[in-house]
Amino acid sequence: DCNEESKNSKSSDSILPPSEVAKSLCQLLQTFGSNERTCVEKILKELFSSGDMDMNIAVELWKIVTECKNDSRNIDAFEGSHKKTSNIGVALTILTIIARSIDDKNTSDAKFALAVHHGLSQEIFTSLDFSSMKSCCMFLQECQPFSIKDVNSTAETMQEKRNLFDTVTKKLVAIILGNMCEDNEEFTRAWFPACEEAIHALFHFHPSADIVLSTVVTSMYASFAIKNVEISKQDTENVMCSNARLSRFMFVLGQVSMNSLVFADKLSQQAKKFVLMNAKEENAKNMDSSNEEKANEDDADMNAAIDADHDNCFLYTTEKSLVLANLLGEFHPIIALVVANQSNKYSNILLRETSILALCKYMCVSSIICEKYLPLLFTALENEKIESCCTTIMLAFGDLMLRFPNSMEAWTPLMYSRLSDEKVVVRYNALMVLTHLILNDMVKVKGQVAHVVMCLTDSDSSIADMAHIFFIKLAERSNNPVYNLLGDIISVLSREKE
Repeated sequence: DCNEESKNSKSSDSILPPSEVAKSLCQLLQTFGSNERTCVEKILKELFSSGDMDMNIAVELWKIVTECKNDSRNIDAFEGSHKKTSNIGVALTILTIIARSIDDKNTSDAKFALAVHHGLSQEIFTSLDFSSMKSCCMFLQECQPFSIKDVNSTAETMQEKRNLFDTVTKKLVAIILGNMCEDNEEFTRAWFPACEEAIHALFHFHPSADIVLSTVVTSMYASFAIKNVEISKQDTENVMCSNARLSRFMFVLGQVSMNSLVFADKLSQQAKKFVLMNAKEENAKNMDSSNEEKANEDDADMNAAIDADHDNCFLYTTEKSLVLANLLGEFHPIIALVVANQSNKYSNILLRETSILALCKYMCVSSIICEKYLPLLFTALENEKIESCCTTIMLAFGDLMLRFPNSMEAWTPLMYSRLSDEKVVVRYNALMVLTHLILNDMVKVKGQVAHVVMCLTDSDSSIADMAHIFFIKLAERSNNPVYNLLGDIISVLSREKE
């Protein structure tokens, strides 16, 4: 008994207090890279959701957020500092994980205000602490302080909420504009994740995010004209925009187009649900209780008609409105011009990465845009020397195949041909995308799979290993497609040898 008591006392002594756990978690996440942090975040989410972690840790994390002073560092000494995350940023990241694990969208207004006050403070902006900006924006997406329940609040409380609403909107717009980066490409690269999360946060809590972002896009475009006027006073022949500024503009265009698609889908689902509910109530009033079977059939027909109407409306909006008949539609020719790079004026690595990504996102919104620029994208993949751009294009092909299979079907042979590309990264990503699509029945297995057979002897071991796994998984299917395609595979391989 004495031994058991001593063991229990030792185990209780070994449990750290919440304050120490909070500090240790912050230190742990600061030392990890992005892949390791993703794993740790997953573990923490499971621990908090299961109740194995003390919720008092959240209290201590809020103390870190409120008491921690961001290091005021010189902008000239920024090099490399964006790779580190401040205590405020790490604490807000863990608080975001806690909010997700307990699935609590009713975070108090006080905590929302604290996150904005400290996570988006002037010191954070001055020191270009993009990691803290990103973390704060992620936390804001787990909050919903501006709900319909505010109608019952007092006039004073409502005014405070409006002030907070205006403050956070201005701060998010400041992040998205990215003026603090100026013409510095290093700052701009660090800004991308913060900008992405800021756009997500704006769409999350602002009822008219599309209107706010239209003014942001207009302002960014107008700033080019202002800058050009200043330059043209000195040099009337060479009027240009910096690669960093143009890259930020491209990034915002692409991200806003994708978020607009998600936003439109959300509104469509809400509208469909509302109309369906009203129609059911109307039918319930007029329903003949003596013929229940006929009433159920009428309900089913009504549901199908409402679904069809809303789907057609959503399809029209995404196909012809979001990136064609509005402000965003004015810029896809400019994005395509930069991607084409016929005059070699747009060869900057950062600019090429963002312009190709923006074009891919536009194409994911509308099949009209997709079909228009698919030839350009395949040409860019063939001529592109920057590996990151090739990776973006190949991954985009996978997304486009899922989104618009009919538009992409004719281009499937060209996707298979990338398995023979000179660049290892292109071959690897092409095989990864095709493996995912084929095993998920998004692409039919045909004789072109012979190109995957040739990957079995690829000089890169990772490609050869992936090809082996592909055929193992394919052979596990009941219809045995490998056996059925053997004749076509041998025929294609024979022609390749000749």
